[in-house]
Amino acid sequence: AMRWLRDARARSGNSGQGGGFGAIVERAVPRVSAALPDAATPARRADLLAHLGWAEFLRSRDGVPAADPLPQYEAALALDAGNVYALAMRGHLLAWRRNGMNDAARADFARAVATGRDRAWVRGMQWGAATRLPADGDAVLQLADEMRRAGEPLSDRQRSALWSVVDVDLGTGRDGGLGPK
Repeated sequence: AMRWLRDARARSGNSGQGGGFGAIVERAVPRVSAALPDAATPARRADLLAHLGWAEFLRSRDGVPAADPLPQYEAALALDAGNVYALAMRGHLLAWRRNGMNDAARADFARAVATGRDRAWVRGMQWGAATRLPADGDAVLQLADEMRRAGEPLSDRQRSALWSVVDVDLGTGRDGGLGPK
């Protein structure tokens, strides 16, 4: 059920048409919630709490009333300060709320990457935050370079996003932070 939530793909705002996140959230949340009382370790409980917060974020994307996910992420980090899911999800939320990458989001993503756990998924979340409309060209280029230095491959979607940033920033003559001032 946690994987369903992490891998959820839908067009936001389509919950009434069967195309939103709602169907995934409604199937997954009862399973994740039911696992909480039996969580054997703080790390497992933190994983579950982070995913319940993510479910609330997904609900909000469908335009339905949803709880603030931040308290779930904070509770998860209180149990496990290095919880990869809570860190990446909180970083994504901070970037989402501020329309792009910021110092707090970058710090959360750096800590999540440093755990080494579920790294490809973390990078996907990081790309999602960096390419939030409007895409942050500097953040996308920095992320691509960071992944290159670490020997991490770019997915087709990430290569496309990178190309879009380079093409828009350089192809139209708009600076975008790439050229001399």
